[in-house]
Amino acid sequence: MGSCRNSRQADSGQAVMLALLAVSLLMALALGVAQLSVGFAQAGIAQNAADAAALAANTVGAVEAANVAQLNGARLLSYSRVDNGEASTVTVIVEVAGHRATARATDGP
Repeated sequence: MGSCRNSRQADSGQAVMLALLAVSLLMALALGVAQLSVGFAQAGIAQNAADAAALAANTVGAVEAANVAQLNGARLLSYSRVDNGEASTVTVIVEVAGHRATARATDGP
């Protein structure tokens, strides 16, 4: 019986190590999911800022597009306006924390 008891005592620390390993892996997975979620949120913020800037640019102009982008936490990278007689189309590109988004707005059909 003495040898069986010694064997159990030698194995008793393995469960603690496996539990620590499992907790560490779960924490790493949770961190990865959190970082992915932040990236998706920033991409959404960038798209919202681009949409708002394009609408502002179409009604007021490039300066207002930059202001609206900044109010939404973005930086206006590009602005272009194309007039074709019956309508004009504005295209803007904004950036938020490394995420770029493009939006267009038109004032015609």
